[in-house]
Amino acid sequence: MSRRRHGRMINGWLILDKPVGLTSNAAAQRVRRSLQAAKAGHGGALDPLASGILPVAFGEATKTVPFIMEGFKSYDFTVRWGEARDSDDAQGEIIETSEIRPSKTDIRSHLSAFIGMTEQIPPRVSAIKINGRRAYQLARTGQDIALAPRPVMIKHVALIDCPDGDHARFHLVCGKGCYVRSLARDLARCLGTVGHVTALRRTRVGPFGVADALSLDWFESLRHKGEEHLLPVESVLDSVPVVSVDPAQAVLLRHGQALATFRLAAYRSQKPDFGDASPKYTGPGPVNRQAKNDFDKNDNDCGTIDKVSGIGPDSPANHRYINRPSTGNLLDESCDAARNDHAVHTNKAHDDLLGGILAKDRLYGDVRPENVRVVMCQGRLVALAHITQGFLRPVRVFHLESFLS
Repeated sequence: MSRRRHGRMINGWLILDKPVGLTSNAAAQRVRRSLQAAKAGHGGALDPLASGILPVAFGEATKTVPFIMEGFKSYDFTVRWGEARDSDDAQGEIIETSEIRPSKTDIRSHLSAFIGMTEQIPPRVSAIKINGRRAYQLARTGQDIALAPRPVMIKHVALIDCPDGDHARFHLVCGKGCYVRSLARDLARCLGTVGHVTALRRTRVGPFGVADALSLDWFESLRHKGEEHLLPVESVLDSVPVVSVDPAQAVLLRHGQALATFRLAAYRSQKPDFGDASPKYTGPGPVNRQAKNDFDKNDNDCGTIDKVSGIGPDSPANHRYINRPSTGNLLDESCDAARNDHAVHTNKAHDDLLGGILAKDRLYGDVRPENVRVVMCQGRLVALAHITQGFLRPVRVFHLESFLS
């Protein structure tokens, strides 16, 4: 018998400004209790030493957590030269010292070596699992841990300033799985010294920046009124093309049924050749004559394209991209570059994610980035779907509201 969840059914995203000294899970549970929500989870952990953007998903938004975790993240951090610690941050024990202090010129000349796809060894004190146990649990018992290098993507890293000879402040834009502590450790080694992170603040996660964040204490003071400050579930899906359906079609999708693409308004201007199998329709043989007649005559039964954010029949690919304003962070040019690259990066991430899900079902076949869609009905999220063999097939279904009321 499944365990019954207690609490209110709340759906949406909260962009929290996590304070220093609190774990990500503890912060997520505090806001969950504040709203008395039945279900909540965070989209990317922050170390207790770190502060900044922590996206928290409620209810149906938890189904979109993998998408935000695939996005680019931005950090401002400070490195202390001359001291190496076992955890690569200020909370660890000193294991090595050095009298060498790098200059600004030396630092800038070595940063380019870390940009792009690189191999990175995670810190010994991390949440990575080794034979079923977390690395930090093994490290606390004094065991010798050997972590394998992992590929990470670093989009941008720049020196902000050097407050004194012992410290340097940086700005970083990176992909999933990148450890700032490892970057600081490796950079220090390249400069002929040692170092560790003394301060870390995350300023952006995917489409969410500092301007979207709310402080934990202020949010808890709102209690039930805090629900008004949640963002829609689809906020993390801004880079995915949107197609709209009518209420009857939405119900079918929510029950796991596929829709023939020739019944969707998005494809009215791209009618398939019903005489033979074309790239628009790759199913088992040509569409029958009755289907063609239905397509030509029953346009009113088709869904419509959202008339928001540039979506509509006149839009070349019926895509929706929401451009968010600059947050005013340090090095705005790098933040803007990361924001512009987010759509391209997440499209590939969506493809990888959906491809892994659909690999278990041979009926769905291969998934390509251009085939992934966000399905909306009357401005409300219905499903995540992909187009294959002439059909729009649901992959993630969202039960937010009824369309037949």
